[in-house]
Amino acid sequence: MKLRNKILISIGLAWLVFLALTYIGSNTILTRSFLALEHDRADRDLGRVDQALDQNDYSLYTFTADWSHWDDLYNYVKGTNPAFVPTNLNMIAYANSHVNLMTYWDNQGKLLVGTAIDTDKQKLLPYPAGLNKYIYPGSVLLDHHDVDKDVRGYIYTANGIMMIASCAITDSNKSQPPLGVTVFGRNLDKDIVKKIADTTKLNIKLVTLKDIADSKPLQASLKNASAESNGHYNQPISDKTLWSYTLIRDINNKPIGMFKIITTRAIYLAGEKAIRYFLTTFIILGILF
Repeated sequence: MKLRNKILISIGLAWLVFLALTYIGSNTILTRSFLALEHDRADRDLGRVDQALDQNDYSLYTFTADWSHWDDLYNYVKGTNPAFVPTNLNMIAYANSHVNLMTYWDNQGKLLVGTAIDTDKQKLLPYPAGLNKYIYPGSVLLDHHDVDKDVRGYIYTANGIMMIASCAITDSNKSQPPLGVTVFGRNLDKDIVKKIADTTKLNIKLVTLKDIADSKPLQASLKNASAESNGHYNQPISDKTLWSYTLIRDINNKPIGMFKIITTRAIYLAGEKAIRYFLTTFIILGILF
């Protein structure tokens, strides 16, 4: 074989190797870039869910604060306004407020008055099992020696996840020393989940500890989400579907559930299509030239 042919063959092989390495490297880099974009998009979606949930929790908190800093209530706790309970704590007030737990406690952690409510059926209920793990003398919900030290967040009971808020009982001007604590709760039920879904325009599902206990994949997702500082975790299920999770922690910082978001992998699919087009064009041009 002539030297010229050997040189041409060597150059051709080297060029093919270069094209192959470029194809593999570009495909890897571009794919990682689109996966990073997909991750960022999922993280933003989870952030929107966190924000929508927090808005609902904050709404409960403001309602609780309004009912806590009230002269009529303050006088009742002092023992000078016994008409407060029959006048204000009735089924109409419960149903209109959509509050599922309404309780008042003194500074020693003793229950003054309160109840659990099914606002849909408009009937009183026993306190849900597990409530005693969060409300007891000295607990974070009842420790309100400072009138401005309010608490809000989430707890887990036999009925599922509940948004919770507690505020010191004082007068309307917040000028008198606290005489006790108001603790209100609202179930994180299907209506609130739907409201969050409507707000975020996302396909979401609430996953509780009961659901997680029956599913090893959910247990793994809970572990992964718990390991992240923002409580977010996403996992591709197929080339077309992405599952994302955002963690819900209780007032003691323990995981009690997650929101699961199911989305189409639009960024990944578009990226794969663009990568194939770009690399195919690159290879064809490389072979021609």
